[in-house]
Amino acid sequence: MNEKRTIAEPSAEARLLYAHLATAKEGDVLTWDAIQAACGVDVRRFRGALTTARRWLLKRDGILFLAVAGVGVQRAGNTGKLAEMDQRKRRISTQARKGLRVAQVVDVTSMTSTERVHHAAIASIFAAAQHASAHKTERAISSKITEGKPLALAETLQALRNLEE
Repeated sequence: MNEKRTIAEPSAEARLLYAHLATAKEGDVLTWDAIQAACGVDVRRFRGALTTARRWLLKRDGILFLAVAGVGVQRAGNTGKLAEMDQRKRRISTQARKGLRVAQVVDVTSMTSTERVHHAAIASIFAAAQHASAHKTERAISSKITEGKPLALAETLQALRNLEE
């Protein structure tokens, strides 16, 4: 399986894993051993191939596989996809909070004016991300949604502004 290929092409292992994972039904758990038996690919050794296959499935087919610790991967249904979205929202909040902690300890007095502007812009983005990912913000935005479709950016920003008033 060591064929010549361009960087943009997936490996043979990734293509095999993609084809195998695509056959799973919602809720199916595919163990590491079962994947290896079906594809002949040791996913512990070809972790990058599994990552590529999972990314392709999500991007091309809307299929999400979640890791099941120590077992394998599970094809997520809508409930699993929503849980994954919620987990990523919490990660955004955590990363923004950590970024703000770093921003607070920067000695801006020793920076050039360009660096101070850069610092302030990044800190502002962190503050906005933390605010936007808060649970109360989600509730406020949810109250503005009527058709089950995401709000346009302008409407989302207006809902965020209304929280501050």
